[in-house]
Amino acid sequence: MIRKNLLDCKLILNKSAKTSAQSLSQKTKDLTREICPSCGAHGKCLVHGHYQRWIIDFEGGKPHQEQVTITRVKCSSCGHTHALIPDLFIPYGQYSLTFVLHVLCQYFDHQKTADICARFMITVSMLYRWIELFRSHKQEWLGVTDSSDGMHMINIILGFDHFCDFSIRFLELTFISFMQSHKNPTNCQQRPPGFHFT
Repeated sequence: MIRKNLLDCKLILNKSAKTSAQSLSQKTKDLTREICPSCGAHGKCLVHGHYQRWIIDFEGGKPHQEQVTITRVKCSSCGHTHALIPDLFIPYGQYSLTFVLHVLCQYFDHQKTADICARFMITVSMLYRWIELFRSHKQEWLGVTDSSDGMHMINIILGFDHFCDFSIRFLELTFISFMQSHKNPTNCQQRPPGFHFT
């Protein structure tokens, strides 16, 4: 998979802008600067196909589900295929990062668990899995000595001018995306020599 760090990702975080998950997915198709995560070749990724994926986002004060088209590319250098995933989509998950962060904001703002789950139509066990994963990723990013609450980390992430940089650096540090619960396949965990995210 290739994570797309979009300059306009702040439009998704700022829900006053009329940017949907589908339009965000469409903006992933400029391949001229792509680097193959398997072999490190520059500009060798060619469109190979598409698939549909459902994303649950937070819009108009409530959960909103929409189908998006994900582009797959194939590297003409090594033959590996990769999905182009916008950085506000959580790999292997159906909820967008903005949705999860809205839920966590409510939790760290000391809202009642039952109210949060009813408002966002999620289970209590899902909420606690997200809290545990968030705390684990927060610890990896800020270190074990950090004693700040969850809102401090969310404010770092939601800093509109810095989100894309955070997303790239977290991926470089951990080889997974922020709030991603499943490990990437082996070929996505190994980086070619000299590989750097752009």
